[in-house]
Parts: sequence; C-alpha cells; structure tokens
Amino acid sequence: MIQTTRKAVNYSDNIIDPYLAFNNAGSWTVPSGTGSAIHSEDFVFEGERALKIQNTDLANPITVSNSIQDTIISLKAGRCLLSFYMYRLSATDDYTGNVKIFVNGILIDTQAWALPTTENQEWHRFVSDIPYVLFLGDVVTFTFTFDATNGVGASETVFIDGMMLHDTNRLDGDGAVASYNKPQGNLFNIYTGWGNYADTLYTEGAPLTLVDGVEISLPNDALNSYELQKPLDVNTFYDGTVITGRDGDGVNITIELHCKPLGVGADPRLKTSIDIGGAVGKIYESEFSLSKGSGVEHYFLKSFDAYTLGTWEANGGTVKILSTNEDIAVYDIRYIITRTHKAR
Repeated sequence: MIQTTRKAVNYSDNIIDPYLAFNNAGSWTVPSGTGSAIHSEDFVFEGERALKIQNTDLANPITVSNSIQDTIISLKAGRCLLSFYMYRLSATDDYTGNVKIFVNGILIDTQAWALPTTENQEWHRFVSDIPYVLFLGDVVTFTFTFDATNGVGASETVFIDGMMLHDTNRLDGDGAVASYNKPQGNLFNIYTGWGNYADTLYTEGAPLTLVDGVEISLPNDALNSYELQKPLDVNTFYDGTVITGRDGDGVNITIELHCKPLGVGADPRLKTSIDIGGAVGKIYESEFSLSKGSGVEHYFLKSFDAYTLGTWEANGGTVKILSTNEDIAVYDIRYIITRTHKAR
C-alpha cells in the first residue's frame, strides 16, 4: 500500500444540538430590536426548515436567541469550528450581522458575517475564523444579530441553515473544514445517569428511633455519596435535604434502609412518601410490614418510577417516614436516584 499525506478524511461529526438543524417547528425570542425569528419552510438548505430572521425596523439591528438550544459537548476535548449557511432574497441593501458564541453562559467570541447585494437568492457558507477549545460537558449557545440596513422597505429577511460544530482534530489541521453533515447530537448519552447518597450518621449501633405515630423527614446526610455517573446537566440529585427535580424529567428513586421493631406491638409498619409541598403535598406513598418480630432486623427497599414537574422543581422532594403500631429503629439509609428521561 502507498501512504498518503492526508491524515484524515474530510469528515467530522456535527456535534451541534439537533434543535439547531431548525427542522422542528419553533420560534426564537427577540431580546433587542423589532421583528421575528421562526423555523420556516420558505427556503431550506437541508432538511425541512431553516431559521428565518425578519427585521421590521430597518433603522435598528435585531438580535434573536433561544433558551431551548443546548449543545452539550460530548468530546473529552476538541478544537471546534462553527459554520452555517445563509440565504437572502432582496437585491437591495448590503446585509451584515454577527453570531455570538457562549460557552457555559460566558461570551467567548463574536463572528461577523456579510451578504452583499450580489449574493442574493443562493446559499453561502460562513465558517468561524478561529477554532474553539471545548471540553466534555461544556454548554455552547448562540445568538444571531441582523444589523440595521436603513433600507426603505417594510422589512428585510435572512435565512440560516446547515449549522455545524465540528472537531478539527479529525481533519488536516485547524484550517480544514469538514463537509456539512446532519447533527449527530451527543456521541454518547450524557443526559441519563445516576447518583448514590448514603447516610453516615445512623448505624446499627446508633440508630434513628421512630416514635409510633409520629411522621418525620427521613434524615440522610449523604456524606457517603457517588456522583461520577450523574447527567452532566444535573448539579445533584440529592442536596442533603431534598431530592431535586427538573420540570418534565423522569426518574427512578430507590430508598433502602435497615430497621428493627423495638417492642411487641401487633403488625408494626413503616410508611414512606415523597412530600413536594404546595397544593400537591405527599405522593408515592407505600407501606411495609415488619413481620419477623421484635428486635429482628428487616431490610427495607422501595424502588419506583416517578416524574418531576414544576412543584417538585421549585420545592424539592422530601422523603417522609412514619412508624405505626410500634417504635422502630432505622439505620443504613441510602438513596439511589436515576434519571430515566430528560425533559423536552
């Protein structure tokens, strides 16, 4: 075989958020200026829709943004270029503007673009003039600005499509630009994951005593925790007081502990629930019978699927526990919380 001088194929995965393919119906906010920005079927470079930015006050620029976009970097590290295609209809007035690039909410660069009157009614590609060093878990977002033209019409419009963020390490140096390909999303799943939270205070030798008929919040100091496998966009599943929630998420919650009845009361039971406060209050209630006898250790395990909406996100979920028919000692308390679905 003959060795070539090319180090890599002219291809690199498009790791941008698939939402930025603009193929789903959607609209963008206009934090400054007058006009609108929607995912439009009028003119498309690839797919079903493109981002249509329409400025209706030609004496002032319009800037558009969107809180749904959320490109979370799945590379361990990369030197990434941003590119996109633009299209204009009118042959009057030169069009200029910029895209601002934010990483973890901090502006890192502003890239200008220009579409003169001679470049109307065809798609033109723009590529950032520098690569961006990005790391695993970085969150990249964008705003687009369409400058004032001081034109005489009622409005002027540009379309953006074929947006791409790709790692140049797969190509022949920083100057190489990969051919456009559809967004691949994250190359592995960074939205699911789990956390383990174990209490260190209450042990078999020094248990927590539940008084018959008195409901309390189940303590768990979580000083023995493991969070290396939690989703990158979740700060913690349990903050030492409440199980955190995100509006629209699905979770699996496992509560486990050891317990012993402290007397000979008939049919001693443990009842647990999650209290999210507000008008909802306690949910996911269940009971467990301790049938082995007084002073005999029982293993309590409760695992259930749940969903978290706005009330849970606002207040958190507090684990409640109640003993009935007897005082009960509990210890070795642990929670395992897994995200099974990320809110759309």
